[in-house]
Amino acid sequence: MRIESVEVKNGCQHRAFKAEFGAGVIVIEGPNGSGKSNLIKLIVRGLTGVSLNYGKKEDDLTWGESTGTVKVEFTVGGQRGFIQRSLKNASCRMEFGERKFKTAKEIDGAIYDILGVSSKVLTEIVMAQQGRIESVLFQAPAERAKSMQELFGTLQAEKIRTVLAEDLANTPAASRAAVIKALEDKLAREGVTVHEASLDEMELAWQKVKKMPARSRGGNADRTSRARRPKARRSRR
Repeated sequence: MRIESVEVKNGCQHRAFKAEFGAGVIVIEGPNGSGKSNLIKLIVRGLTGVSLNYGKKEDDLTWGESTGTVKVEFTVGGQRGFIQRSLKNASCRMEFGERKFKTAKEIDGAIYDILGVSSKVLTEIVMAQQGRIESVLFQAPAERAKSMQELFGTLQAEKIRTVLAEDLANTPAASRAAVIKALEDKLAREGVTVHEASLDEMELAWQKVKKMPARSRGGNADRTSRARRPKARRSRR
């Protein structure tokens, strides 16, 4: 996504602000309190509907005003679009190419389909606010892994890999080669090249798992704790 322009009416310090962004690195400069950080937050509000300011969403309005909007124009894959949101309520609309969206739910879904990332990843990583750039480092490992998968577009690939691995594990060994060959042929017809090494690695990993004792598949910690547990002594009378 490339942000082409932003237009703000009665948002934070910006009663009537419009800027068009050219190619390359964009620098926003100004004295303290002029609204640099709030402009970035309003762009995030326009794209995701999420307010990064403390308090209620309507607190993004300029003091004393009862209405306000933010409009962000962008380009993705050569197609232009825009999102416009009210700063007072949930009113919003979006156009992308020939497609039009009129509700927050529709827009959130469209943004995810277009960019492949959620509003959470957009606000916390892609457009991290001042003082929170390092927040991804403190996420739980599973949450951080999912964020990175979204960011680099591999989330769907991981889901497909999981399904294929489970399907392959449940396929009898005698017919496994035929199933893999049929899948490769089907993908080839769709123009997808299969990396054979990945299938071999999956097969090798499965063979290793099958050779492991049943109780060692995730039960090591419990077995160790039992081994160290002192035996009960019988008292003699």
